[in-house]
Order: sequence, then structure tokens, then C-alpha cells
Amino acid sequence: MSRPKDADAQETRGRFLRCACDLLAAPSEAFNMRAVARKADVSVGTVQYHFEDKKQLIDACIDTVYNTLAELAPILVMQLSNEKDSNALLDRVVRLGFQFAREHRPFIRILES
Repeated sequence: MSRPKDADAQETRGRFLRCACDLLAAPSEAFNMRAVARKADVSVGTVQYHFEDKKQLIDACIDTVYNTLAELAPILVMQLSNEKDSNALLDRVVRLGFQFAREHRPFIRILES
């Protein structure tokens, strides 16, 4: 499989990183370089070009989770800073946490493993 002329390396890396996170989060799926390449529709060599081994790929998935959480922190602070009542604040925090967990199930599964 040759590299297309107009291929965007960052987009390709992002695509197979998303696929790797999905596979890592699915306990019934095999997680290896070949499975990630197949799911992302790239060659194994392409995955290996960006990630030396499976451990490095797993570390990148975990970094993706933490980067997503870091991006959400200022949003949460802004949403919660207007709340003056402590009971209402606690209720809002729990609701936002639950909403995040539902929307980012693969990330939560990665953190659990």
C-alpha cells in the first residue's frame, strides 16, 4: 500500500490513534498493531512509523485521554463558577461527570484498565 500524494500525516496519525483508543477500550477486541492498522485502513508499517511498539501506542492513547480531560477542565470551571449553592454545585458536578462518562465511554474504559 503506497502513500497517497495528498495524504495528511497528522490526520492519518489522528485516525489510527482514535482507532487504537476504540480497540483498547473494547475488552473483547484484540489490541495489536495489526488490528489498529486494519481498523484505521492503513498499513502496519504506517502505524509502526509513528509508534515503535504496542506500548508506545497504548501510552499515546492514555495521553489522548488525559489531554481531553485537560481541555475540559476550563470548561467545567467556567460552568461551575457561577454556582453559589453548595448542594446545587455538587449536583451540577455529578451531572457533568456522568455526562462526560457517557459521551467518552472508550476513554473511561482505557482509564479503568
